[in-house]
Amino acid sequence: MRRLQSLLLAVCLAALCAAQAVGRTGAVRTRTSKSIVTVGDTLTYHVDVIAPAGAGVLFGPPAPELGEFDVLRRVTRPKRELAEGMALWAEEYVVAVYSPGIHYIPPVEVSVVDSDGSIWPLVGDSVEVAVRSVLDEGETELRDIKGLVTRPGRGIRPWMIAGAAAVAAAIALWLWRRRRPALVRAVMTPTIPPDAVALRRLDELMKAGLLESGGFKEFYTELSDILRGYISARHDLPAPEMTTTEIARAMEARGVPRAFRSDTCRILDESDVVKFANADPGVERAYKTAMSARSLIERSGPAEEERPEALAS
Repeated sequence: MRRLQSLLLAVCLAALCAAQAVGRTGAVRTRTSKSIVTVGDTLTYHVDVIAPAGAGVLFGPPAPELGEFDVLRRVTRPKRELAEGMALWAEEYVVAVYSPGIHYIPPVEVSVVDSDGSIWPLVGDSVEVAVRSVLDEGETELRDIKGLVTRPGRGIRPWMIAGAAAVAAAIALWLWRRRRPALVRAVMTPTIPPDAVALRRLDELMKAGLLESGGFKEFYTELSDILRGYISARHDLPAPEMTTTEIARAMEARGVPRAFRSDTCRILDESDVVKFANADPGVERAYKTAMSARSLIERSGPAEEERPEALAS
């Protein structure tokens, strides 16, 4: 996951450098829900654009295919306001490919329309997808479907049923006796609560000296990872693989309180702006954001009676 985030960060920074050369700010990041699929499987191709909130973003016209991938469905997400006067536009393409090998989804070009009517392009990077064959190694053709095989029936006698039941009971009893100690050990072994893990990582981040050295992008990248990891463990969501919008919707569906959702999205939005739009929040604001994340985690942690040490006592 860290390798994927580093790649996305590098792509967006390259786009920002090119845009800033002409006095404009914007970035495109592209990613796929899967990097390895089997022939015919579907995957989702994401295109995220960060640009000034007062601008407009134009995606290309609908196309039946992206390179060698057939486009099965295209979804345009609502514009989402971010911090520092920036906004996020997103499109998703559900695609499939029907030949094995290494395939590339070609770069996607979008246009940003400034408030004065000027237009400039932003180009995303290509994405590599490995496609596995449905054939076994060494085969070149699909095997034909075999016909049904019928066997002469044999009558089931009462002693067969009784014998099978006795054997099944003996096996079940043996498995239960063998597994019971392991179950007891598992119950007695305490696990570290998600909030404790997140707070420990946050303490290490604050001691790393990134704010003092001006490493805001590295600081906010780790802060976002800590919060996403906490959400993943606390609410059983694949938060590291999801956008901020997807996280908010998933938490709402699971009944997570509105205050927690709102504070979480604010911190993740601010992190996105710093990572992908080259924003400079300053030491004081970055410190306050980290303290907000700490307070958020502490307020939403498990109740005292849920903690392993409370259970052990």
